[in-house]
Amino acid sequence: MNNKSNEILKNNSEDNETKENQLTIAKNNVIDLSELDQEQIAQLKKQYTEGMIDLKKKAEEMQIEENTLNAALNDFVGYTHQAIQSGSSLTISHTHTTNKGKTEIVIGNTEKAAKGKISRLTPGEKDNTVWIVSIIAIIAALIAISLGVGMLT
Repeated sequence: MNNKSNEILKNNSEDNETKENQLTIAKNNVIDLSELDQEQIAQLKKQYTEGMIDLKKKAEEMQIEENTLNAALNDFVGYTHQAIQSGSSLTISHTHTTNKGKTEIVIGNTEKAAKGKISRLTPGEKDNTVWIVSIIAIIAALIAISLGVGMLT
């Protein structure tokens, strides 16, 4: 081999050795691990790889959730279009909760759909009205009792 080939091989070997002591987080974000021993480097690379796998898994789950919501929305639009074409009235209300948050949908060709409001309580939510009214009644009764006792003395 000529000197140029030997120099290229030497540079490639040095590059590989350097890369073993680095952790590439992003294209231009490299962490120098040269101060660590091989076991520590291997552990960090393992943790990083496991984290990346978890991150990709989470991204795929979120994509599935988004695709599910998009499919539901497309179905709702299709049903509404069919109802309009046939002269029928239709209101669809739907609540979709994902890791991103909660999406409330009202679609149709009725006055209720035009208002765009979902009922105050969506399925799965607690109605605290009874508790609130009870607490107010108890407080009012206590105030009345304390005023009545104060007037007697």
